[in-house]
Amino acid sequence: MKANLCLLLFCGFCVVSSLGCRKDSFVKKFGIRLERDFSVPAGLDILDAHYFVLSEMPTFYANLIAQEDVPDGAKVSLVPEKALITSRFGNIDFDFIEKVSVKIYTNANIDDKAEAFYIEFIPKSVDGELALIPTSFEALPFLKDGLVNAEVKFLFKITTPQQLDLHIQMDFRGNY
Repeated sequence: MKANLCLLLFCGFCVVSSLGCRKDSFVKKFGIRLERDFSVPAGLDILDAHYFVLSEMPTFYANLIAQEDVPDGAKVSLVPEKALITSRFGNIDFDFIEKVSVKIYTNANIDDKAEAFYIEFIPKSVDGELALIPTSFEALPFLKDGLVNAEVKFLFKITTPQQLDLHIQMDFRGNY
């Protein structure tokens, strides 16, 4: 009797464990990468937010859909996956930055801006690259027309010590 109870409990444990091991429901089948270089001037103050607009970045959405053989009528989904800001010329210690927010928008509706990536409370040990946290929203309406704009917002802890020549890379994962 005890053996049957132990066997039953073991089988129940195995079933519950296997249910918890399912893969993420949003598997990446393709991706869109947006990249742009931009400069942040020296001497920007800590009182204001500072915005940098990265205009008309090509998404190559139509080419990508054709290349990936996405079936006609398939429901395509794109969500932010990861973003990285790096220095173009040498290592920069990014610890003087307080917050970063990246919003994307289209020329068709410049008032509809969606936050795709952000970071707050930047640690003191960030050297050379700043990894941003993706948000979770459907980015397809912003990326499907072929061109997208990004607005990078910085808040600083101290005045910017020098001109910063930066590169941003934003990745979106797609599925259908």
